[in-house]
Amino acid sequence: MNIRVSACISIFVFCLSCSTAIEDDLLLNYKRLPNRGIIPLSYDVRLLPWMETRNWLAEGECLIDIFVLEATRNVTLHSAFDVSNMNVKVLNNGLEIPILRLNYDEASDQLSILLEEELFSNNVYQLAFTYDFIIPEDADNNSTGFYVANGVFWREQEEDGTIFYTIATQFEDIGARKAFPCFDEPQLKANFRFTIGHREEYTPLFNTPETLSTPIENEPNWLWTTFEYTQTMSTYLVAFTISIVEKETRPSVVPFSVYAPASLLSEATLALEAGAHVLQSLGQFWLNFPYPFPKMDLIAVPRHPAGAMENWGLIQFTDELFYHGPDQPVSHEKLVIEITAHELAHQWFGNLVTLEWWSQFWLNEAFTTFYSFYGAESYDNILGKFLQRLHTIGTIQGYESDVLSTSLPITADTFDEALVFPNTNIIYRKGAALHNMMLGFLGQAYYLGMRSYVRTYAYRNARNQDFLETMQEAIDAMGTSLPATFEEIMNGFLFQPGVPVVSVVRDQSTVTVRQKRFLLDGPDDGTRYMLPFKYKTSSSEESSLEWLLEDEAQLEVDFSSEDDWLLINPDHESYMIVQYDPNEYQRIFAQLESNHFVFNAVQRATIFYDLSFVIEGGLLEPDVALPILETSYLEQELDEIAWFGILRLHRVLMQIEIPDYEEVFLSKAQVALDRAIELSNNNPPHPNFYDVVIELLETLLESKNNFQTFLESPAWTNAIGRPKDSIFQRRMSQIL
Repeated sequence: MNIRVSACISIFVFCLSCSTAIEDDLLLNYKRLPNRGIIPLSYDVRLLPWMETRNWLAEGECLIDIFVLEATRNVTLHSAFDVSNMNVKVLNNGLEIPILRLNYDEASDQLSILLEEELFSNNVYQLAFTYDFIIPEDADNNSTGFYVANGVFWREQEEDGTIFYTIATQFEDIGARKAFPCFDEPQLKANFRFTIGHREEYTPLFNTPETLSTPIENEPNWLWTTFEYTQTMSTYLVAFTISIVEKETRPSVVPFSVYAPASLLSEATLALEAGAHVLQSLGQFWLNFPYPFPKMDLIAVPRHPAGAMENWGLIQFTDELFYHGPDQPVSHEKLVIEITAHELAHQWFGNLVTLEWWSQFWLNEAFTTFYSFYGAESYDNILGKFLQRLHTIGTIQGYESDVLSTSLPITADTFDEALVFPNTNIIYRKGAALHNMMLGFLGQAYYLGMRSYVRTYAYRNARNQDFLETMQEAIDAMGTSLPATFEEIMNGFLFQPGVPVVSVVRDQSTVTVRQKRFLLDGPDDGTRYMLPFKYKTSSSEESSLEWLLEDEAQLEVDFSSEDDWLLINPDHESYMIVQYDPNEYQRIFAQLESNHFVFNAVQRATIFYDLSFVIEGGLLEPDVALPILETSYLEQELDEIAWFGILRLHRVLMQIEIPDYEEVFLSKAQVALDRAIELSNNNPPHPNFYDVVIELLETLLESKNNFQTFLESPAWTNAIGRPKDSIFQRRMSQIL
C-alpha cells in the first residue's frame, strides 16, 4: 500500500528454498484436525490476566458447546497449554462423561480427549477447561525466522511519566489456541463470548460491545467485564485488548470509535474519519451488504506483530500505521488511509466470507486489497490517487514477484497441511491486479458476481471453486459474452505462475500480437494465458474487448496515417507486459513530446513500466528507450504516477553501460524539479507535489554528478528555505 503490504500485514511466507526439515516442523503446526464430525457451536471464555502483579500470569476458563455429527469416543482440538496443569471435562447436560485419557501432540498443538463412553450423533455436548499460562512480552518467533502468531502478549507504555501496560492479541493464523482451547481452523466457525478481568482504571475491548461489569470478589479495584456474543466467525478473528485509553467516536453505519492514550487521541483522527467513511461506502455502495457487527473499534498496539490486523469489530494497528500527526508528510497520510481501508475491506473478505484453508489465502487478501483501493478512493479521490496506484504501482509490485522461474501460483486447491504460500506481493498485488482485470472484461457482471459471492457465503467459508462458480452465474445472468468459461480463463492466472509479455508488430493496418511467459532467469517455458485486452490509437477511442487465446492473433486496425501511435492495454487493466517494436516507441515518444496529456497519467506510467521490463528481460535493446532523452517530455512531466514508471525505467538503464545516459537524464530530471518548485512558489502546491519532488530528489541523489551545483541553484535554495514548507523541509533534511 505507496504502501508495502508485505511489511504491514501479517502473513506467513513459506519459501521453496527452506530445508525439508524446517518445512516439516512448520507444517506440523497446520496439521488438520482428524475429527471432521465435530462442529463447535459457541465458546464462553473467561480470562483473568493478572498483569505485572503476578508476573503476567493469566487464568482461564473455557466452555465450548459442540455438535456431534458422527458418533465418536475421541474429541481432538487445539491447545497450547500444559496438559498437566489443565482441568478437562466433557459434559452432557451437566453430567460428566468419564475421560479415559488425554493425548497431547506438542508439535501440532492437538489435544485428544479419549472417552470411556461414546458421544452420540446429532447431540450437543460441552467441553470445559480450566488452565493458566504466562503472557509473553516479546514477539513469538522461532529459530527459523518464520513469524508465528503470538496469541496474547503485553507491551509497556508511558503517558505523562506514568507507566502502564497494554495486553493485546494476534491470532491469525494459528494463535487463538494460545489463549483458549479451541478448534483453531478457519472453517470451524462459532459464536464467542468473552468475560475479561482487569483493573478498574483499564479499559477492556473485545470484538463486540460490553454488556456487564461487576467487581471481582476479594480483589479490590478489579472488575469482570462481559461482552456480547459475536456473530459466527473464525477463531483467528477473535481479539481483545486491555489498556488505559480514551475514546472518540464518529457516526457511521454503526458506532465507529478509535481508542488511544489521551496524548495521542488527536493523532487518531485521520483513521477515525477515513475509517467511518470507508466502512459505510464499502458496505452500502460497493458490496450492497451493510457491515453486520454492532460496532467498530480501532486501536493502536505498540510493536503489533502483524502491523495491522482485521479482527472483526476490533482492528489493531501498530503505532506507525495508525497515528498521523501534523508534522508527518502526505505520503504517511496516504499510508494511514490505505491501511485503514484495507483492514475495513477485510470485514467482508476474510471475516464475513472466510477462506476454507490457508492455501487459498488470496480469497482473503487479494479481494481485500482490490476493494481497499476503492474504499480509500471514496474517502479522498484527490490526495491519494488510489485507483491510479492500483493500476500502476500495485500491479507492478505483482509483476516484480512473478517474473522468475521459481515464482509460485497465487493459490492452490490443497486442503490438507501441505501448503506452500507464495510471497506477499503475489497474493496481495497480483491478486488485486487480477480483480482489476476481471472488472475490465466483465463490466457490470463483475459487481453482480462479487455481491452474490458475499451474500451467498456470508458467515460461511469459500473455496476457489465457489468463487469461480458464483462469478459464472453472474456472467450468465447478465448475458456477458466470453470466449470460454470464467473458470477456464482464470485458471491460467490462478494455478499457473508468471506474467505474460505480449509483443506487438505492425504491418500497415495489420497488427500481430504474440504472447509468452515473461521470465528474467530463463527461456519461455510454454506457459500461456487467455488474455483480454483493449487498444487505442491516436485517431480512435479505446477499442472494444479483444482476446489473445493462443500464442498469436491478428487485429485489423484503422490507422489514419503511418504516424498514428498504438497502445495495447493502455490503462493497465489486464495482467500483462506489452512489448512494442522500436518504430512504435518512436511514435509514442513523439506524442509525449508534442502533448503528453493525450495520454492520462496511468497510460504514461504504463508505457515506461512495460518498457523497463522488456529491456530488463533482454527482449529489446536499451537503445530503444534513449530517444525519449532527445525530447522535452521529461522536463514537462510533473505527475507522480507517471514519474514512478519513468524512474523504474531509469533504474533499469542505470544497470547498463550507456555513454552519457546518466548525465542527460539527471539534467532533465533537474529541470522538472526546478519547474515543480517554481510552480509551488506561485501557487499553493498540490499535496502530491511533495511526492513528485521527493521522488526526483532521491533519484538525483543516486548520482553525485553535478548534484552540488543543483543544491546551490536559486530555485532549490528558495524552496528549501521557505518557512511554510516545514514538513517538506524536514523530509529533505532526512534525505540529505
